[in-house]
Amino acid sequence: MEASEIDKELEELETRIEQLRGHYEQYFMGLEKVEPQPQRKEVDRRIKVLRKVQLRNKAQRFKFNTLVQRINTMSQFWGRVVREIEN
Repeated sequence: MEASEIDKELEELETRIEQLRGHYEQYFMGLEKVEPQPQRKEVDRRIKVLRKVQLRNKAQRFKFNTLVQRINTMSQFWGRVVREIEN
């Protein structure tokens, strides 16, 4: 995968994470009845693909690690809120 393709994938991943955050906010407000699992699986799939690519550019590696940390933090928060909703 070339550097420009990796940049494009990272931008797409960032966009998908923000869209997923919006879907979860709608779910928590009651606007959506179902948890956005398909969108979450798509984000996880894109992360898995990018993990297999060797990121030689330090800026790309930093951006990827930042995005992974962001989705991990949000996932923990979403899990906590979903458990509270179920209880």
